[in-house]
Amino acid sequence: MARPAAELADMTAAETTGGPGAPGGPPGPATPAAGADLRSFARGGVLSLIGAAVSTFANVGLVVLITRGFSKAEAGVFFAATSVFLLALATAQLGTQTGLVYFISRFRVLDQRHRIGQAIAAALTPVGVVGLLLGACLFVFAGPLAQVFVAGPPGHFATYLRVLAVCLPLAVFAEPLLAATRGFRTQRPTVLIENIGRPLTQVVLTIIVIVTASTPWLGLAWALPYLPAALLAWLWLGHLHHPAEAPVRTRAWWPPRKKNDLPVRTGTFWSGRGPAEKRAADGMKGEFWRYTWPQTFTVIAQIALQRAGIVLVAALSGPAQAAVFTAATRFLVVGQLANSSLGTTLQPQLGEKLALGDRAAARTLFETATAWLVLIAWPLYLLCAVFATPMMAAFGRGYEDGTDAILVLTGAMLVASASGMVNMVLSMAGRTSWNLVTTVLSLAANLSLNIILIPHLGVLGAAIAWAAAILINNVVPLALIVWSLRIHPYGAATLVAAGLAGLCFGVLPFVGRAAVGDGFATLAAFATFGALLYAGGCWRFRGPLRLGTLRALRSPARRSN
Repeated sequence: MARPAAELADMTAAETTGGPGAPGGPPGPATPAAGADLRSFARGGVLSLIGAAVSTFANVGLVVLITRGFSKAEAGVFFAATSVFLLALATAQLGTQTGLVYFISRFRVLDQRHRIGQAIAAALTPVGVVGLLLGACLFVFAGPLAQVFVAGPPGHFATYLRVLAVCLPLAVFAEPLLAATRGFRTQRPTVLIENIGRPLTQVVLTIIVIVTASTPWLGLAWALPYLPAALLAWLWLGHLHHPAEAPVRTRAWWPPRKKNDLPVRTGTFWSGRGPAEKRAADGMKGEFWRYTWPQTFTVIAQIALQRAGIVLVAALSGPAQAAVFTAATRFLVVGQLANSSLGTTLQPQLGEKLALGDRAAARTLFETATAWLVLIAWPLYLLCAVFATPMMAAFGRGYEDGTDAILVLTGAMLVASASGMVNMVLSMAGRTSWNLVTTVLSLAANLSLNIILIPHLGVLGAAIAWAAAILINNVVPLALIVWSLRIHPYGAATLVAAGLAGLCFGVLPFVGRAAVGDGFATLAAFATFGALLYAGGCWRFRGPLRLGTLRALRSPARRSN
């Protein structure tokens, strides 16, 4: 099937000269094509990582502001309320983010662009309905929920939750709309809106609340940036997707339509015009939700994995301990942002390769992304493990209780990052039900261990429960990928990345801390020394690490990343 001109302009030299897999040429895996994909992946990946760096500092800075600007009890109440909001947000989004990237990337590469608008409409309508219902429920039942989720005085929990509930019906659209833009292989909307704009706005508004001592407004300062994010995402997607591309007839608003005609909305994502188009739209809804419904519960379970510990610690041990656990897990979220940033770049490309059956290119992308994830995430995890005490001291007095939790969780995250973006690979291969099973297993382990361990071990018990869930949620999907797709993320690139990170940020800082002592000065010195040595090692082994593809950053980008 012929590809549109915009796609042909982005093809590799091997494809345009009639090599294997080229239009008009014999089909087959094209290993050289993977290199071209790596150049595109490098451009989008670096852009995403820049956004992740800004988001990292903003998110950690936001937690530091709240832990230092408010009491431990008040901070814990706020973190519990935002955790409930994020659980509701993930539920309302119904896992549509992955479905939109999956279908839009496939429709583009298979020359079925006229179906893109149908997929977007199929996703957004249920999201809006569920978001409105959940927002109303949170607003009405904020008081009873405060009694359930906070052990002791609930503080401003109900106030926070009601403000968050008002913002929920519009906030739910932000991530699905941004995911749809990524289906067009552009990272800029996600980076500028989600990674930079929203977190920085939250920080600025939180500073205003602290300076003016307006504690009840903290919830609004945190939630309000979601609304312009959703609006900007909608406008950007409208710029990328043009319903005029669809091969359907158009019709003016006048004269009036016949009775059986569907309403027409020109210039939007909806393109149905009559009974035939309505049947096509209904068929798209069925296809979209057959793929997406397991992902709906998977995403809900995944956000529950990240936030259930905070909520349960607040409910079983009190909000002060919830604040400590939140602080102890912030450094792990930094690494997860790197995973998410590389994943959003890899996702549409991997979906295209798997749609075409090119598993050789898919394996190359998977291995390279995993190696780069190890290069980015392991230094932070290793430094957190070696210097856990000064890391926790950054949040203020009394937060050192989370030191042991950091040690447990960093060990689990080292394994998770070395496994690669396993859940995303399964999703792009169409195995969303497998993702659901493994995520539910990990969530069940997390909840049961939390209930058993938190009353006895407090924050450490929550950390053990989350670590067990992390291991299940990464090792099991990795085994399924190796078994079903015959691809894995391990090769020279991953091994070299792990060795370099382990030496520069694990072994050397550990020896230095034993010789010199703990503290911020030692941390800063060995982090700087390790970074210099690390840069030299990356340059020395740039071939196995495939860092040469970053040269694409100096050439004009042929894709809008």
